[in-house]
Amino acid sequence: MHEFNNIEVNVTYDFDTLTIQTIYGIETMFVENCMLVSRVRLNN
Repeated sequence: MHEFNNIEVNVTYDFDTLTIQTIYGIETMFVENCMLVSRVRLNN
């Protein structure tokens, strides 16, 4: 559970920097983060 919680925190930080990522046009990062969030929530 602690490992999954840490992953959630990391993903949250990734979404906080989403604006910067979009400026550079890194759309794949957003897609990967969305998939990671869904996996983490399913595992929890």
